Amino acid sequence: MSEHEANEHSVILGRGGLPKAPARKGDQGQEPVAPDVDNEDQMSLPVGTLLGERYEVIGKLGSGGFGIVYEVRDREASGDVFAIKEYVPDLCVRHQGSLTVSPRHSRDAQAFEDGLNSFVAEARTLRELDSANIVRVFHWFKQHGTAYIVMRRLQGQTLETRIDNGTRLEGEVALKLMRELLLALHTIHAEGLLHRDISPSNVFVLGDGTPVLLDFGAARFAIGKVSQRLTAIARHGYTPREQYDEYGLEVQSPATDFYALGATLYHAVTLSKPISSVKRERERERDRLRPAVEAGAGYLPEAALRTIDKALNIDQAERWQNAGQWVSALDRQIEPENKFELLRPWKWLLFLLAFTGLAFFLIFAKVFQCPEPGPPC
Repeated sequence: MSEHEANEHSVILGRGGLPKAPARKGDQGQEPVAPDVDNEDQMSLPVGTLLGERYEVIGKLGSGGFGIVYEVRDREASGDVFAIKEYVPDLCVRHQGSLTVSPRHSRDAQAFEDGLNSFVAEARTLRELDSANIVRVFHWFKQHGTAYIVMRRLQGQTLETRIDNGTRLEGEVALKLMRELLLALHTIHAEGLLHRDISPSNVFVLGDGTPVLLDFGAARFAIGKVSQRLTAIARHGYTPREQYDEYGLEVQSPATDFYALGATLYHAVTLSKPISSVKRERERERDRLRPAVEAGAGYLPEAALRTIDKALNIDQAERWQNAGQWVSALDRQIEPENKFELLRPWKWLLFLLAFTGLAFFLIFAKVFQCPEPGPPC
């Protein structure tokens, strides 16, 4: 997996406007390193660092606005390889020498602590979930003033990479991916969690085509609630309107995730990134989003494309309210009307061969059932 494929690609609105802390003496006289683009490598743990007294860092897989993901080797499990995510929000610095992470400014201490607690709470919950479509969490631990989550090391590529390569999602492959991601969201929402950050970069597709949801946004939500500078956390084109302002934080619901999933599927099917929800709301008539039933015509059944359009409603109340509704709509509207269309040519051939064989059997059975000449049997 390349670093680009594993990158969290977190986008923080106005990130460039966040004030940079001048160099100052950190704890024990050490110089903190500011986490800007120029010093990004210095924010990462050095290769060879030992985490949790057993995991040796062998490289960095990716980084984003809230964490860094490493590839590690488990010294206690015959060198098995895992992925470890470190909680390192942009408002932090890492102290050289000790590798300790701490808030850059005292005013950020509460935001950092709330984000850390949510990061750990999310890890506890995810550890209990058993789903092939949710990234597998094995355990978590604290070190260097922050926390780490040990996860399954995935092999494959993100949906974003497939889109960038011009690979369109269509047909039965798209329907399978839709259903499995909805089942994952059903599991997540049943635990009282929201993902809050679904996008093509956070949908990982394994070699066998199984989609896996990555990078949950609990820490983003917690930091946003207490930090005015970080409330507007979004991925343009995928984030619903309610996530763009501080007041929307309190009204987020499963419908919030369904908008992001709908936008992700729209992009994957049409190869066209949706217009920002803020722009759509502001310019409803002048700059409309082309409906999926038009943009994706011919690549998915019309009924499936209509379910994507419903998920992309600006108004939360007009979207799907739970995953079961969306799945039921797919099953009810698509399968009955397409059950013969989805049959492959070789299945039709087998059907015709079976029918022909049955016909010959009946004919020969009639001919040979009277072994002696005479009146008809």
